Amino acid sequence: MRRSAAVRPLFTIVAAGVLLAGVSQAAVVQPSTVASRVTLVDSAKPVPTPPPSAVPTTAAAPSAAPGPATATPKTAAPPTSGAHPGNVPAVGPNSTYLFDDEFDDNVVDQNAWGVLNRGGDASNNEAQCYKPSNVAETGGSLTIKSLVDSSCKGYKYTSGMVQWKTFKFHYGSIEIRAKQSGGTGSWPAQWLLGSDCQQANMTTEENSFGCNWPHPGSDEIDIAEFKTDGSTVNWQNVISGDSGFKTCKPTVSDASQNWHVYGLTWRANSLIWQVDGKTTCTQTDAVPTKPMFLIMNNAMGGDGGGHVEESDFPQQLQIDYVRVKAM
Repeated sequence: MRRSAAVRPLFTIVAAGVLLAGVSQAAVVQPSTVASRVTLVDSAKPVPTPPPSAVPTTAAAPSAAPGPATATPKTAAPPTSGAHPGNVPAVGPNSTYLFDDEFDDNVVDQNAWGVLNRGGDASNNEAQCYKPSNVAETGGSLTIKSLVDSSCKGYKYTSGMVQWKTFKFHYGSIEIRAKQSGGTGSWPAQWLLGSDCQQANMTTEENSFGCNWPHPGSDEIDIAEFKTDGSTVNWQNVISGDSGFKTCKPTVSDASQNWHVYGLTWRANSLIWQVDGKTTCTQTDAVPTKPMFLIMNNAMGGDGGGHVEESDFPQQLQIDYVRVKAM
């Protein structure tokens, strides 16, 4: 999502061009009893990497096909020890949570999330600013609204962006259940950025204050990204150092109308992307080696969104949960 003037050529790798169905609503993990309700584990040290023999070349498909997409509210149920809660794919029988937010409260957890109040990324030529008032937690989801709104000087539109405030991780698995923003000109993304950019991204619209995209420590993995080719083509990218963009573009059932679970398994020597538990992309080159943090936003227009059809707005991006596990 973060781009600079020196964008390198696109390099396409393994992709699965199959249409994937949505999944049914997942069960809730009981919130923590500490001040922050979000499950948060210190991940300053890398999660131990399995031996090479344990690294699969492809992720196993779930034994049963996921059910139809639904926006039915979640029902509370604590996880079984050692098991992944709900009906979404597990990432390993002995996994433990590093981070978990089910978005079941009525306010965004300010201990876990930074809600941005700044202009859109300048290097992307984005046409919106990011306002905290466009972000809300309600009805079991985090919601980011995108509006035709000129209340920010120099911008014709407003939208929202959230990021992990201090949490970052180094190897593990992340799953995000989301319904993406639609409309011509939307550019929704859930992506990881190197932790050298974590503080700078909160307040600045350009690479600065130690953020040197896309060099190691400031590199990027796009878990889910939807651009001008519409809400059925998911851009799964990695760029690190001089690698250029390495990209898969699997198709999904309309991501603005259907819930999908977007997953990434990050090991020392591989990146494996999944949608609804099915492997869609595997990358063994340009694998980031330093901790990264999560950003979720909907940009408008610019290099990735293209022409904004104002009659298509307002739009909203909804996030049902974010779960991170150690391997």
